[in-house]
Amino acid sequence: MRELWRSPGELARGLAAVARAALWARRARADGVAHVHAHFALHPAVAALAVARLAGVTFSFTGHAHDIYRDQAMLGTKVRRAAFAVVISRLLRDRYVAPLVAPAELARVHVVRCGVDTSAYRSRSAAFPDDDVPQGREGPGRGPLTVLSVARLVPFKGLAFLVDACQLLVARGYDVRCDIIGDGPLREALRARIVAAGLQGRVRLLGARTQAEVREALEAASFFALPSIDAGHGDMEGVPVSLMEAMAMGVPVVATRTGAVPELVEDGATGLLVAPGDAEALALAMARLATDPGLVRTLGAAGAARVRADFDLRRNALRLHDLLRAAIGSGLLDLTDLRPRSHGKPPRWTGTGRSRSGASQPWADCGRVGPAADMKGGLGKATLDGTYAAYQSHPSAVWMGEANSPSS
Repeated sequence: MRELWRSPGELARGLAAVARAALWARRARADGVAHVHAHFALHPAVAALAVARLAGVTFSFTGHAHDIYRDQAMLGTKVRRAAFAVVISRLLRDRYVAPLVAPAELARVHVVRCGVDTSAYRSRSAAFPDDDVPQGREGPGRGPLTVLSVARLVPFKGLAFLVDACQLLVARGYDVRCDIIGDGPLREALRARIVAAGLQGRVRLLGARTQAEVREALEAASFFALPSIDAGHGDMEGVPVSLMEAMAMGVPVVATRTGAVPELVEDGATGLLVAPGDAEALALAMARLATDPGLVRTLGAAGAARVRADFDLRRNALRLHDLLRAAIGSGLLDLTDLRPRSHGKPPRWTGTGRSRSGASQPWADCGRVGPAADMKGGLGKATLDGTYAAYQSHPSAVWMGEANSPSS
């Protein structure tokens, strides 16, 4: 805990977690828990470490994005003492973890991607236009250029630059329609920017929408844009789930070279990448897609293939399962069915049923948990790559978590 003195907020949360660790350790011993896994590398991992030591079991943790970007307090110690650690991007492993640990310890840090339920996002590749009619220009057969973005309305999503890029395109004669799904503290500031740019009726802030409504919007979109930036203090992207969802449906994407986005979007291959904070570059990339239907088809198909190969929810959950099984040395979870099943409103203990973008999330049963505990700080819910997982009870399992929504 001495390493946390330079991070007062994390020190307070860590002390609170450790104070509860004795209770959790007692439960772990009573239920025959053999291993504890924490989601998020800050105080949840501290709690898992403490419970593991008190209960005489092993532990591991997953680092997601902001939990490592913002604060690396005790990160090297946690990795050294863990049976293994998981991060969701190479960026986290190579830039943030590697300098803190020895090569042999880094070998126990595994990249396990977040992902989406690809079966719920049917690729619309077959629906791509077969003609070569550009979009967004006035003329026979030419419809408006329909841009979609799904994001929390917070600074690091860079949505002000999307408004500016739309203004540039309209000034150059493009018939642009842009819908932004999501909510957040910048809603009024963005609304004022839209009015100042004279884009009322062209750029719409739609607020929170369900996943079904998001899929419907993706079906209608010419392409998807996410102009994220590095807002400082660790506020930048991991690997955005909204980009995965768009690509899974074969919608071409324009994004920025920030955070771990390039690990999903390869410029010119699975999408287009521009410099963050550059509205002109963003407008040029959008215009390129508007005038090149062949590129739209190519990027859409390649993006869908990339998500299915590397960012599939079930496949990556099974990778985590295999790491847990290896740590315990026995069977662990019954993951025969990870497909989300709607259960209406979630149980009260699970917290909100919406992501930070405002979109409703499906709830899934993940089968029985074997002799392992999964921790996030207090009784609550799990996050499996964007899908909340309500773990069924089991005599030899403890589920511990905190009710906070995932990042989109």
